[in-house]
Amino acid sequence: MDTPGSRCHPLVSVKTSGIDTAEDVDMLTRCERLSDRQCRVSYTCSDCSISKEVAKLLLHVKDGYEFTAAREIHWHVRADWKKREKKNNPNEVKAFSSVRSVVTTGNLAYCMRGAKPSLVRLAMVPTDYKDLITSTHLFGFVMEFIDARFGSKAGAFTFHQQPAELKAEVELAVSHSFYKLILSKKVTVFDFSAQILGFLSGMSLIARVSVASWHTLTEHRRRGVDWIWKNRLSQLLAAILCFFVPVERNEDDDEDDLSPKAVAGPNAGPSWFGHRGYSQVATSPSTELSSDQGPDQAATRTSGGAGVLLSKPIVEMSMLRRSEMRQESGAASST
Repeated sequence: MDTPGSRCHPLVSVKTSGIDTAEDVDMLTRCERLSDRQCRVSYTCSDCSISKEVAKLLLHVKDGYEFTAAREIHWHVRADWKKREKKNNPNEVKAFSSVRSVVTTGNLAYCMRGAKPSLVRLAMVPTDYKDLITSTHLFGFVMEFIDARFGSKAGAFTFHQQPAELKAEVELAVSHSFYKLILSKKVTVFDFSAQILGFLSGMSLIARVSVASWHTLTEHRRRGVDWIWKNRLSQLLAAILCFFVPVERNEDDDEDDLSPKAVAGPNAGPSWFGHRGYSQVATSPSTELSSDQGPDQAATRTSGGAGVLLSKPIVEMSMLRRSEMRQESGAASST
């Protein structure tokens, strides 16, 4: 490399095989001198395609200087991933795959020099990459290292016996398999439980608001919208989804529970006081007697009341029981 710019020395060349580019895209080769004994050759190809199963890139330093040789060769192969849509997006994710390899003889007494090139073999695996967090969908290749080996070498006694040239080659083999990478947010058991609790809280809020709105409606409006849950489809869904919920009881069923048979039970016999289906009702007896009633009348009235003087009942009784009490009171008064 004889110039500080990007131009390469005439003896340095890069040749490719199996790598095609578009008509309006050029392959760019740059050379840089990093130090007195170190240089770098860069080969860049944008929007390239692989036309063969194995593509090759050969770096050749031709014979022209007596001491042309290399102690080691560093390779850095990188494949950028791109979108199918050609849109200029400043926030586009820069994704790529790269491999770094060092080729050396493994012995400090030898260096690489001669016509046989050193070889680095890489595999290119087609990859479909999806980033669900940033909504990015990219296509490209994943570079994988296969192996590396050195070519011609020369020692102290065979240095001038080898041609004064240097060759290094990279083989890019396209894989028949492919990768499909998906980047998503990891969800733990705690996150899943939090989502379920949030969902249940939202459903509870909807239920409370619905009940509150239902109670604000008038009776006429309620009759107009009750067809929503009285149709067959809603009843079928309720029977399937809510099979474990017990059926609600109507007000008529609650009134039937106050009947004598329901209160006393189906096998209840005569009570202590001669009335079937009723037990004693706790009341506060009245100790005061009227001035126009005698002890006999008071005793008669007490016997007509089944031995208990009723004043203010603390337990509400059914209409049937009250009518029976009226009949008993009338019978006691007539006697």
